[in-house]
Amino acid sequence: MARIVTQQRSLVASNAEQNIQPPMRQAGPQASTQAVDSERTMRLNEPTQVTERELAGDSYQTQEARDAIQAESVQTQEAALLHNRLQSLAERGQTDTVQIQIESFVPLVVPSENAEQSIFGGQVFLLRRVQIEDKHFLQGFQLYEEKLIQEVEESAERLMGPGMTFELAQGRPVHETSDNANRAVAHTAILDFAGLGSLVLNLIETDPDRISKKMNELRTWYFGIIAIVFLAVTLGLVSLWHNARAQLRLAEKKGDFISAVSHELRTPLTSIRMYSEMLEKNWVKSKDKLAEYYRNMRQESERLSRLVENILDFSRIQKGRKKYTFSAGDVNKCTAEVVEMMAPYATENGFCIETDFGPLGQTAFDKDAVTQIVVNLVDNAIKYARGAEDKTITVRTKRERELIVIEVEDHGPGIPHRQRKKIFEQFYRSGSESTRETTGTGLGLALVKKFAEAHNGFVEIVSAKPTGAIFRVALATHT
Repeated sequence: MARIVTQQRSLVASNAEQNIQPPMRQAGPQASTQAVDSERTMRLNEPTQVTERELAGDSYQTQEARDAIQAESVQTQEAALLHNRLQSLAERGQTDTVQIQIESFVPLVVPSENAEQSIFGGQVFLLRRVQIEDKHFLQGFQLYEEKLIQEVEESAERLMGPGMTFELAQGRPVHETSDNANRAVAHTAILDFAGLGSLVLNLIETDPDRISKKMNELRTWYFGIIAIVFLAVTLGLVSLWHNARAQLRLAEKKGDFISAVSHELRTPLTSIRMYSEMLEKNWVKSKDKLAEYYRNMRQESERLSRLVENILDFSRIQKGRKKYTFSAGDVNKCTAEVVEMMAPYATENGFCIETDFGPLGQTAFDKDAVTQIVVNLVDNAIKYARGAEDKTITVRTKRERELIVIEVEDHGPGIPHRQRKKIFEQFYRSGSESTRETTGTGLGLALVKKFAEAHNGFVEIVSAKPTGAIFRVALATHT
């Protein structure tokens, strides 16, 4: 099968086989080529009249190269006929031996008008002689200098990092750029094109302090993160300490609550048991004593009922199971019933309950909740005003704009300002449980606050004159 040499259009790895050194790999550009046009160089695969002396000489004259370009067109048809003949033989399956000789590329520099600004001092052609049988051809290509510089610039731009730029210089490296003398050249790469010329690539630091600034920025971030972590750990430890302290206080309050409930249950049960035994054995002969014992048994059972009801209501509220039934009614009537129920208990402890009811009208409220509010407030006044000279307890009702206010006033020692919010906390009782003289579980006032909030109201404490405290419960009106 016959073969014929075709055109070579790029400077690639095959150049190494022809002893042509490629450009340096430091900057990574690829040599760009351009097919020689009819006006500037010789066509590929076409014969020309160039002597051996001209190929081996140091340089060619421009006029001689142009004459060779014009002479090559004479034998173009002969080369085409030879090529067609070989293809015909190959298509018919016939074989023919063709002798082909290819020589190495030889550089040819043709001076141009801008030779001083060129890397190579002019236009560069790489030529070689090809002989097929008795036909001689001159192959070659031109190095496209502008495209070569463009690809070097594009490759350099891809390699540039932040704060870096580059400058292309011809001949020798420079240490300061022309536009800014403060920007020093950090690195220099020399691209040598097989002795034809060289291109200097200067790497320039546009911001010499960039690394130090980056280090300062990283240091700031580092210390900032450490500070945030330290603050988070500190806050976590403080929160853990507060939670642990709150759990300890809650456990202490629960212990006091259990102790108080045990005492509150034991006292009325003991009384009821004693009176029932005396009645059972018929030890009481006087009718007045019998009536007194029956009355005490009823009061102690009512006390137990109030205690149990408070505990059950608190449990329901804590679990979210407390249900309120709002119905239209008279708050004054409900309050009067509670006062009548609590009057014997107050009288037994030396107190007198007075009432001062204002006009309220009909409103929607939960009767059981309002009853618990008045019972707990009156019971609280009886407990903490035992040592008062004036043992009068006043229960008032009045209307203030869109609110119904229930007040219970006593003339006891009063409540210090620092404790006026704490006394509405669950299980809270002032003083130590072991030395406390007053009875109770610490749930009464907490339930009063919960019931008031259920009616979209609030509870507050006001100092009474000359001494004592006034508990004010405000309930929102509903029609």
